[in-house]
Amino acid sequence: MFEAFLAGYGRSLTATEEARLVIDAALDSVSGIAYGVAHRDPELVERGRRTLARLRAEHRAALSPTGDAT
Repeated sequence: MFEAFLAGYGRSLTATEEARLVIDAALDSVSGIAYGVAHRDPELVERGRRTLARLRAEHRAALSPTGDAT
């Protein structure tokens, strides 16, 4: 799916754009979790948690053992 996005976009993302995509995904996940909890939507909560777990796994090398940026 990401490859289709890039094909439609017409170029690869810059490092700044890639970083922004990660930030926006994290913010969207947290927002979804908060909304899902408030509105008793467990599927939305789970989707947000899965996205955060994926982001953390993908970017673990850039984090220290405590989770702070290195």
